[in-house]
Amino acid sequence: MNTHTIPWMKLKRRWLDIQAGRVEDPARLTEDRPEFRGATIAQTTQWVERGYDLPGFTSGSVNFQPRKRRRAQWNNEQGRIDVTRALCGDENYRLTRSPREYRHGSTVEIGYGFRAGVDAETIGQYGKFCAGIIRKLEGEGLDVAVDIVSRSISYIVGIRDECELKIRVKQVNERADFRAWSALFAPSGHRHLIFCGRSIHAEDVGRKVKPGMGGSQHRGWKVERDGDTIRIDCNSFRSGDPTSELETQARTAGIL
Repeated sequence: MNTHTIPWMKLKRRWLDIQAGRVEDPARLTEDRPEFRGATIAQTTQWVERGYDLPGFTSGSVNFQPRKRRRAQWNNEQGRIDVTRALCGDENYRLTRSPREYRHGSTVEIGYGFRAGVDAETIGQYGKFCAGIIRKLEGEGLDVAVDIVSRSISYIVGIRDECELKIRVKQVNERADFRAWSALFAPSGHRHLIFCGRSIHAEDVGRKVKPGMGGSQHRGWKVERDGDTIRIDCNSFRSGDPTSELETQARTAGIL
């Protein structure tokens, strides 16, 4: 497996540079084929620049148990004496620690890759589900790290191994607005932005991208949780609204 990771901002800049004619377009991303891509180039560019609006889930609750953490409190009545504070004349020179709850972080890994026979509507419905999960987790106060992972037969000239492109859109402890990278979940997120990412992968390893852009290798709709990690995956070969199947698995995993 030839694995390569790029940050979302690198992908965003490359898309905008291609559309502005500042760099080459090896993946033919300036060809306007909205019926196949899922949206026009102008729509995708607007979503990349301004964010893609879509409704998130509004019901249910994410089933993560809060942990206890002790919080420092300064006072002048009880607790350990801090000599430096006392000598400096600080009235609150005693330290106590009281427990408090906090919501710890989680990682969401989203499989994202579809063959040519899968219609854009299916891709859009899958993107909407994934975005809804992320927005729900963030709404619960969790610090969410998000990776988009796209696996494919080789799309790089001269490389036979399968390729895995990982787009890191948000890390733990990173302040990032969901809208900043929500374009990935638009109907054209795969056939515009993932394809753009694949061309970056090829360039970064000093090779060219294949005209056919490989063939995605994701084997089925799936939602599972392993501790604080949530994994969502798609079916690269099947059209049809996957929302009901994904929601059922999410409830079984205790996510919804």
